[in-house]
Amino acid sequence: DIALPFDDLVAYLSSDSSQRNIIATNFAMVYLKMAVNRLNEDDRIRALPLLFNALRANMADKNLVDQIVLLTIGGWMRISQLNTEKWPNLKELIDTPIRAHILQFFTDVLAFPYPLGKLEAHVAAVEARQVNNLSCISVNTYLRIAKDLFMSTSFSITAAKVAIVKVLSSGYFNDMDVLPLLTIGVANGCDEVEFVAESAMRKIDIGEAVKERQVVDKLYSLYLGNASKEIPRDEQLPCASVQLKLRILPLLIRSNLAATTFPLNIKVAFDGLFGGVSMPQPQKLQQLAAEFLLLLVRNCPSNFLPTFGPIIFSSLRKLINNCEYTNVVAIAYQCFGLIGRNVPKLITKDMALLQETFDAIPSSRLPRLSY
Repeated sequence: DIALPFDDLVAYLSSDSSQRNIIATNFAMVYLKMAVNRLNEDDRIRALPLLFNALRANMADKNLVDQIVLLTIGGWMRISQLNTEKWPNLKELIDTPIRAHILQFFTDVLAFPYPLGKLEAHVAAVEARQVNNLSCISVNTYLRIAKDLFMSTSFSITAAKVAIVKVLSSGYFNDMDVLPLLTIGVANGCDEVEFVAESAMRKIDIGEAVKERQVVDKLYSLYLGNASKEIPRDEQLPCASVQLKLRILPLLIRSNLAATTFPLNIKVAFDGLFGGVSMPQPQKLQQLAAEFLLLLVRNCPSNFLPTFGPIIFSSLRKLINNCEYTNVVAIAYQCFGLIGRNVPKLITKDMALLQETFDAIPSSRLPRLSY
């Protein structure tokens, strides 16, 4: 193999982007990928700070940022194999934009789905729009990671995920950074990844972490995704899988902040209760969603109830009528009681809604109600 000047290439890409020739930059990027792939394991660690500098110099160019971030995987994997006392001091991660891009890269790799068969066949199916079950990763991001990382290098999907979880549980990142990402890890579908993620999760003070707005916002973002029409279809972020929703909801239930974050809290609760498209949501998901709805009703500020109360009230009636799980229906009645107690006018002024409620009670599957 011909030796490629990694240091010179990364130094060029770390220079002022306004002084660089576009064609030369593109060529440098092509050769930098080749140079990184030829580095030995220890040099991949040495390369990380240099790649961070290149990342900082190209923040305005999303395409370059995406390519440079992928090149860091070898360094992370090598670091994860060492005893923690031998880990380098990556002070560049203090830089907020660099840190954000690395954490997003980790999120994307952890969310990367395992193919049922060969990866190449799954990629072809995604490109042909024959796959509709991606979770927390856009089509474009999936294709970039599949082609430029796992199909172009010898790194395995599981090894990359395990390495990232180990790095996340190090001193490089705080609990607020780590908790949402580990949640993806424990719902991964691979025993090896889930075991490492569960072990890392036990080191976190979850009760304190879910008090933070940063954590709650990230959990909501993972759960709901972003399918806004303003975003190109292949850049839209799909919602979480059922397995991941089952991991996110218990964290939201532990957060008083999540319970008062309107309207995202209602969107999540209603998704868990009514979000099944071709079939009802699983009982466990409906149970957790009902518990979360009860929590938000208990914590709902009085000035929010005139707006959200009728929506919740009407939806609860639908739940009582249609839900086959008595434990979920029981929680629905608790929600009714709280709304009626806190804002009685909300119920009594709408006699039609009140009549619907009484009509629903005889048809519910609860054998008796205790007051």
